[in-house]
Amino acid sequence: MEKNIEKDYYYDLKKIVTYIETVANVNISTRSRKRHLVELRGLYFKLALETTNYTYEKIGKIVDRDHASVLHSRKHLFDKIMLDHTILEMYHNYKVEVLGQQVTEFYENQKQFNILKNKYNTLYSRYGSLKIRYNNVMKGLDDDLTDNEKGYRKLSKKNKYEYDKRVDLILKSFKWKEQNQTGEIIIGSGSVNDARGVL
Repeated sequence: MEKNIEKDYYYDLKKIVTYIETVANVNISTRSRKRHLVELRGLYFKLALETTNYTYEKIGKIVDRDHASVLHSRKHLFDKIMLDHTILEMYHNYKVEVLGQQVTEFYENQKQFNILKNKYNTLYSRYGSLKIRYNNVMKGLDDDLTDNEKGYRKLSKKNKYEYDKRVDLILKSFKWKEQNQTGEIIIGSGSVNDARGVL
């Protein structure tokens, strides 16, 4: 159960980060103290505090900051950044486009907008799940993999090539066996072992 809570926390907050970074074409997790990046991080903190219930610590962690950075922004930055027209527009657009809040004259058909918003949020969540699964598979951490599949991902390039050659023989023998229904095994060339003994 705790694992799912952690995933939700990551996706909910990463969604805000991704929105800001996509619109502004920057990386707000960088250690840079340039004014523009500090203000965009402040926007992320503001949206995260207003639209989620996560702690200052978790909100900061997503952009490689601690709880003190979030608290400092809240006390000293939030009012200032909302005077910037570009940031104010991003703030309102996030709430309208992603969360479906404050829908007024921007959309004539609120029902249609909410359907599209829900589809977007569902797809975004699935994308996040698939991305984590892909990363786990590449690291050999996926629980759905067999021990052989996990071991394969740890092999060197040369050993993977040898493994693939041998497994290819086994797959061919299965196919041949299905076609002929005799139960005989294909024998490899002189340099390759009988397919019965390769694994």
